[in-house]
Amino acid sequence: MRYQATPLADLVELQRRVSRLFEEARAERSRLQGPSRLTPPMDVIEAEDAYVIVLDLPGIDADAVRVLVENGMLIVRGTKAPSEEGGRLVRRERQYGDFLRMFALPSDADVAGASAHLEDGVLRIRLSRRALRSRYEVPVTTG
Repeated sequence: MRYQATPLADLVELQRRVSRLFEEARAERSRLQGPSRLTPPMDVIEAEDAYVIVLDLPGIDADAVRVLVENGMLIVRGTKAPSEEGGRLVRRERQYGDFLRMFALPSDADVAGASAHLEDGVLRIRLSRRALRSRYEVPVTTG
């Protein structure tokens, strides 16, 4: 049996497509306005003596960034504030708001000697690596 289009069937199909377009537009707007919209790109480099984490943070001041180590996680959070340009905003493509990046630290990362430096919009976090013993004997006691 062959399907034969009718004006009513065409109208129902058009309504379905238009509804889907509006749903997709709403979902995209929610995604762009959501709390995780600003995600700075991050590289993690494992060198022989250290781990180096590099994040691109253009337009962000050092006082707007916090670097924390908590429960074996390196946490970088901050806020990118919109620029204060005079005049009427005609179009906005750059992203602003809070950001949060987390990285599970390897067991040989030495957080005591960690350093963070922000220059030219690039944040570099350096964590020394400590030598891990592959074998450790646990003493046995009595009494």
